[in-house]
Amino acid sequence: MWNRIANIILRNRFIILAIMALLTVLFGYYAITGLKIDNKYGNMLPKDSPTQITYLNFKKMFGEDGSALIIAIQDKDLYSKEKFLLWKNLGDSILQIDGVTSVISEAKLFNLINDTATSQFIIKPIFSDISFKEKSIEQIKTEIRRNPIYSGLLYNDSAHVSLMMVNIDENFLVDKEKQKVVLEIEKLAQSYENKFNKVHFAGLPHMRVLIGRRVMSEMYIFVVLSLLVSFGIMYFFFRSVRVTLISVLVVMITVIWPWEQSDCLSIISQS
Repeated sequence: MWNRIANIILRNRFIILAIMALLTVLFGYYAITGLKIDNKYGNMLPKDSPTQITYLNFKKMFGEDGSALIIAIQDKDLYSKEKFLLWKNLGDSILQIDGVTSVISEAKLFNLINDTATSQFIIKPIFSDISFKEKSIEQIKTEIRRNPIYSGLLYNDSAHVSLMMVNIDENFLVDKEKQKVVLEIEKLAQSYENKFNKVHFAGLPHMRVLIGRRVMSEMYIFVVLSLLVSFGIMYFFFRSVRVTLISVLVVMITVIWPWEQSDCLSIISQS
């Protein structure tokens, strides 16, 4: 029986090798194009955990807690008419980008005014008149500094640091194509460096996109180095380039080919 199987394989070796090569190329293509990195932070608790349910309700009420991109500048002359308008224009421009839900900065703050006539709070922007006729730049600064909630959160007077908080839709951050919105925002902010000092970025969206792209770029280097190391070790044992190449080729095929047939079928069906 085994002799018969061996004879069949030897007689049709070129056809079998061609089929294996074709399938290897096919599986390799779907492996490379279908490779994804889940950069969303992991969930350590069960879905029916009381703590998890409380957290989901909190997130539903107050929004996603990991979707804020922080833009920071250090400029002691921010409260000049020219630079304050530029800071506002930057926030307005970022707000126009698809995927951005809100922008908070010193140029886009609000005051709560108690309307005793209607017994309601009225939300009024601190800065709205770009001609500075309604309020001078000094009055705007005094009004912002009068509210202690923003101190240490949006600005630091001793270090002359001012922050801009950009909230991004979570659906854009988990999508490989849409998460380019983070790079678009950062590129736009960096275009203002000639007006302000160096622009700095922080926040989970910045880290997720930055680390994700770094992992993807370094993955190919890691694969090449792994092949070189494997080739060196096998050549050390076999002392033959031909045998070593065949062994490395077998290892590559076993890595590329799906371990389960269902995985292969699911990849092809999704395409």
